[in-house]
Amino acid sequence: MSSINEFKANLLGAGPRANRFRVYIPRTGSAIEFLCKTAALPGQTIAETPVNFRGMIVKLAGDRTFTNWEVAIYN
Repeated sequence: MSSINEFKANLLGAGPRANRFRVYIPRTGSAIEFLCKTAALPGQTIAETPVNFRGMIVKLAGDRTFTNWEVAIYN
């Protein structure tokens, strides 16, 4: 019967790491794939667009603006 130490010794690279993530960005032709340590989803802001409707100003959703995407990439 195998022990935990023997099992861990047979894993390539000591098994999966909790601080390494694979990023896959599909594109036409070829995909971009890389490893990263940290990543955060970008925030978004939706601007208001005032519209005159029957004498009243109605605020509707306008342009959507995204903040920068922050990621720490491994070489």
